[in-house]
Amino acid sequence: MPKKSVHNLDISAQAHLPTHPKFPTIAFNRSEYARLGGKDFYSVDVLPRSLGSEAVRLLFNDQRSVLEQTKATSVIVPYRLPEFCDETW
Repeated sequence: MPKKSVHNLDISAQAHLPTHPKFPTIAFNRSEYARLGGKDFYSVDVLPRSLGSEAVRLLFNDQRSVLEQTKATSVIVPYRLPEFCDETW
């Protein structure tokens, strides 16, 4: 029996990536999932070293943990996107 082809949006649903039929989707630091989605996805990897060090600084600062202070369940780490020199973007 021939294998049934899987559409990119089916794969993105399995990977829990939200998509819109008319707009491209950009994935940050999820390259492995974006590759499954094929050409419908753009993948942008930010530098994990800077994200990780900033997350550690926020979570384990000299005072009480940010999560303990705010009762938050996650931390948003500010970062800057890398600049692309390729004009095809």
